[in-house]
Amino acid sequence: METTFENARVGDVVFSVGYGKGIVTSTGRSFHGGYPIRVSFYSNIYRTYSVKGMLNSEQKTQTLFWSDPHIIPPERPKRMVKKVVEGWVNLYPGNECSSLHETSIQANISAGSERLGPACKIYHEYLSEE
Repeated sequence: METTFENARVGDVVFSVGYGKGIVTSTGRSFHGGYPIRVSFYSNIYRTYSVKGMLNSEQKTQTLFWSDPHIIPPERPKRMVKKVVEGWVNLYPGNECSSLHETSIQANISAGSERLGPACKIYHEYLSEE
């Protein structure tokens, strides 16, 4: 499968990522220092490409192709976000604790008889995927 343009001919239909469908209008003569493939796009826009399908020397990847490229954009990666758990709990023998309460009063009201002492405030930060 040919992916470069050494054998491009005038009249060949090509596709650009930035300009869409185009037609090769000349080859062989080097335009702009090493870009011998001249392509005409809609509205008389002309661009020159290297035989590797690059628009200019600063491009790192091919942007001109023999057929319409199908680009599948990647999804945005999940971000890590900081989450916080804060509230009041009752501690019991065996390192057990009650469910989380918003206030110390709520924790004290729900306390069982085996509670080790007054309600304790807890604060914990952790990272989680968004």
